[in-house]
Formats: sequence, structure tokens, C-alpha cells
Amino acid sequence: MIKVFGKELNEEELLVGAGHALALCVWLDYWLFLALPLSTYLWALGGAAGTSKSWRRIGVALSCAILISLNLSRLQPMLGAVSGWAVLSIGYGIPSANDEGSTVGKIFYKICNKDQSLATYATRSFLCALWVIGFALAINIY
Repeated sequence: MIKVFGKELNEEELLVGAGHALALCVWLDYWLFLALPLSTYLWALGGAAGTSKSWRRIGVALSCAILISLNLSRLQPMLGAVSGWAVLSIGYGIPSANDEGSTVGKIFYKICNKDQSLATYATRSFLCALWVIGFALAINIY
């Protein structure tokens, strides 16, 4: 755990947040230097004890959409905030003793022969791909 601004944040969640910003680097261009720390912090904050998941679901999606809109000088990427929120609301929990897991997590848990580590990476990669597809569709609306 890393303490940032008085909150205990999980290192793994920090990396996942960074990965979601990096996945959009094609559209963020130099704004990535702002999106990366912002997404990293908001993602981990959304998973910290005693905080709302909205920091992750809305905060990361909206901040990335705003920065992409600024970079491209268009408003269409703001629709990516809606698709981003939807994807991030799906959940990526893997079944365990203290968590029943999300629907997507359960599917990948079965596909990966109940290998929790592999299922975790597969689930998060799948949702990150949906995240990028949602933004790509929003950006390419004319």
C-alpha cells in the first residue's frame, strides 16, 4: 500500500489506472503527461477503502474524455466518457473466498481453468479493450 494525500492506495490498482490512460495514448498525445498521473490516482482512489467507485468510473472516464477533446479540438470524444463509465461499471472481480466476482470475471475464471492470476489479467485486458473501442467509436462520430 502507498499513502497518497492521506489515503492508502493499492499499487496494483495504480498500475491498472496508468494502463487505462496509456491505452488512449494515440488520442491523448502530449496530454498523456497529465492524464497518466490523474488516471492513476483516480483509479486507485476509486478502489481505496471508504471511497466511492465513482472516482474510478466517472473520474477516469471524464478526465480522459476532456483531455482527448482538448487535444483533438472536438467535442465528440466527450461521448467516450459515457462509454468509459459503462465499461468501468461492469466490474472485473474474480471469484474468491471473499468476493463472488463480476459476471465477466466469472466467465474468464472458467475459461482460465480457475487460475486466478490468469483470469485477472484476461478480465482486465478484455475490459481495457472495450474501454479503447468505446473511445474509438466516440472519437470517430462525425
